[in-house]
Amino acid sequence: MVTATTLNTSPARTPEQEIHNEDRTVLDTDGTGRNQNTTDNVLYADDFEYTEEPEMEQYNAKTGKTTSVDYLTARGNEPRYMLDTHGAYIVENGRLKSELTTSVGQWNGGEPSTIVGDFRWMDYVTTIDVQIPDASASTYARLGIRTQTGMNWNQSGYTLEINGAGSWKLYRIGSAVANGTVTATTDGKYELKLAALGDMITAFINGEQVTSYQDASPMLSVASRSATTGIRYIMITFSLRRLQEDVLMRCLWWMDRMTA
Repeated sequence: MVTATTLNTSPARTPEQEIHNEDRTVLDTDGTGRNQNTTDNVLYADDFEYTEEPEMEQYNAKTGKTTSVDYLTARGNEPRYMLDTHGAYIVENGRLKSELTTSVGQWNGGEPSTIVGDFRWMDYVTTIDVQIPDASASTYARLGIRTQTGMNWNQSGYTLEINGAGSWKLYRIGSAVANGTVTATTDGKYELKLAALGDMITAFINGEQVTSYQDASPMLSVASRSATTGIRYIMITFSLRRLQEDVLMRCLWWMDRMTA
């Protein structure tokens, strides 16, 4: 489950360079991820169940018949609003799963990532639950925020990485700016959270703050708005919480935490 929540700032920072914001609907849903809602504190949520979605009709050109199938089957088990790079992510048993175990030779070099977001997101909180197979120290999962450009996770944004043994690193682009270790879990399950507010990036694992980083040159450019999950080529599952935008009191709490 992944959550991203935007943090209210004053004055609001909105990119204006030939973006035509008034012509584009911001990705900002309610807690189901299905309906546009700009009045709550959720940016996007997805439980990967899609039980609220009606069946869809599919036409079979070979038989000439139309049949009704469930929402996920009609989508080829692909999640909603996500874009994959260097990998293939599907929904299985209510979780997001990286399906490929090897790279594809025709692709540019890079490690699997899937992206969700909007170029106008800037200050927000993102949370995911991950499960690393066999709690292996050689296998890792990543959560990225403010991703902008490039063909791999280490070419933009801020990234929190953890392996199955509980060792973690926080990256600015491809350079580690903090590292440490949390107690390893026997089932390889971890909750990762990243919060971005202005020049302050704060990382949490399993609900505990592990580090904060103040960037002297914060990435606040036009395109730095997406949240990503990434791994190496192995089958890792993710649960998406929600991308959330916090009310003013929440924003002040984050500011206190981030400047402590």
